[in-house]
Amino acid sequence: MIKGETPDRRRSSDRRSAKRYAVTIEIEWESKGERYPGTISDLSEGGCFVLTGAEVTNGDEVKLFVPIGDGMKVQYVGNVSNHVYEIGFAVHFTMVSEAQRNVLRSYLMGDEGNAG
Repeated sequence: MIKGETPDRRRSSDRRSAKRYAVTIEIEWESKGERYPGTISDLSEGGCFVLTGAEVTNGDEVKLFVPIGDGMKVQYVGNVSNHVYEIGFAVHFTMVSEAQRNVLRSYLMGDEGNAG
């Protein structure tokens, strides 16, 4: 479910390069061979914020499994860029294919009928 653009309150030198949008997407994510439940709360083509109580460290590589329907999921790989204790973490995606980018765009455009 898309909710709208998330404002970026950081200083200009720290701002994101892509707009993030408020969403609610239930996912699974993996770190060091362990899988956990989480919820993407904001999303852009370059990354997202995952709400979860599980612990990670800035710089950790994580895999996100985003649902696209009929039990299928698309895997994204990224690095933790901002961990917030007991709340979650930001992820910067690495190596996003055009097909993966299209899934992200379908969520960002609010066309979840095609994405999930």
